[in-house]
This record gives sequence, C-alpha cells and structure tokens, in this order.
Amino acid sequence: MITGGKAGIAGAVFNLLHIRIPEFLMGPLLNLSDISTPLALVTLGRILSLGSMVRHRKYLVMAAAVHLVIAPFLMISAGILLGYRGDVLVILLAVFASPAAVASAPMAQTMGGNGELAGEIVATTSVLCVFTLFFFVFGMSRVGLI
Repeated sequence: MITGGKAGIAGAVFNLLHIRIPEFLMGPLLNLSDISTPLALVTLGRILSLGSMVRHRKYLVMAAAVHLVIAPFLMISAGILLGYRGDVLVILLAVFASPAAVASAPMAQTMGGNGELAGEIVATTSVLCVFTLFFFVFGMSRVGLI
C-alpha cells in the first residue's frame, strides 16, 4: 500500500511521465476522494478526549488565537493597506481564517509528532471558526470593507 509521502511521489511520477489512470479506475478513486474528509473527521473523533484537551488547554488557546484571530487579522490588514476591498478581502478571510486541516492530525501521528494535540487543534479551530468568521464578516461589513 502506498502511504504518506510515497503517495505524493507516486502522483508526481505519474504526472511527469504522463501516465493516465484507466477510466474504469477513476470512478472508484473519485468516490474514495469524496469520502476522505468525512472519514478523517470520524477518525479524528476517535482520538479526542476531554482530559487531554484540558491538559493541552494552553496550546489549544494559543493555536486557536494565532490561527483564527491573529493571522487573519494581519493578512486582512495587509490586504486593506494594499487597497483591496470586497471579494478579495473575503477570499483572504476564507484562506487565513479557516480551521486547521483535518489531515494534519493523522499526518502528525504518522510522522511521530503529537497527533493527539494536532487532532485537538483541528477540533477546537473547527468549532471556534464559526464564531471568529462571523465576527470578522460582521466587522468588515459594518465598516464598509465588504
């Protein structure tokens, strides 16, 4: 089975050599790709524990603050200073204020990192981004930026 970085290398080799995947395999592969994010979320739910989240609360608060407030604020501020308004600011918000990637938890675990903490960061930022996105959009619309 091809896993981790090997899959990326295999994809690059296929692309460089212009190897086409047969049509009868593309359907199942596309179906598999459609379920990858929901499956990753279900798997993530398996590794979450409230006790661990309490132990990691400092890291979770710091990660959520940087990921959902500080980075988006800095990037949107830079966009405003560059003269961007409207749709471009919304795109910056979508890129920089979204939750941590679901794939980061299994990736951290596979690479020998703290997969448990990475999963908790994904869960925390996924829940909190609903509120931070609301406040960013509300604030930007109130001052006429979007």
